[in-house]
Amino acid sequence: MCLDKTESATPRHSRTVAKSAWVWPTALPIFSRASLRTASVRDSSSISEPAYRSALRGALSAHASAGTLGVVDGSAFDEPSTAKAAGFLEAWGQEQPVLLVANEDETALVKSFRNLDRVVIVRPSEVEVAAVVWARALLVSQAALETVQGRAK
Repeated sequence: MCLDKTESATPRHSRTVAKSAWVWPTALPIFSRASLRTASVRDSSSISEPAYRSALRGALSAHASAGTLGVVDGSAFDEPSTAKAAGFLEAWGQEQPVLLVANEDETALVKSFRNLDRVVIVRPSEVEVAAVVWARALLVSQAALETVQGRAK
């Protein structure tokens, strides 16, 4: 296309061009409680099992070396109490969000923490590297600790 001196290089309807500006999505992952419970970050075709285990070991070690890894005794929560769980987190003094790893049979522990803001609860079999990296603090129940360690070996 050749431009004359009478034609301009700008579009004649510049107002319509300005209205249809692109909105670029952010590159940061945003995790909600639902996405952490349902979405599996690891796809069997995208990463090998040894690489996944190595990444999980690295994420767990980072929490351990930073002092943000804690172990909670599930039997201390004999009945559900959100106030007791909130007091526990406040006394622990770690930043949120917190990822709590607990077994299914620890219902009092799960019910105590499930209504707290910025606390996500997963089973040991559902622990993903992205969730561990996302959390500022990692809290593992004593009963689930062996399963989490086994997934990282």
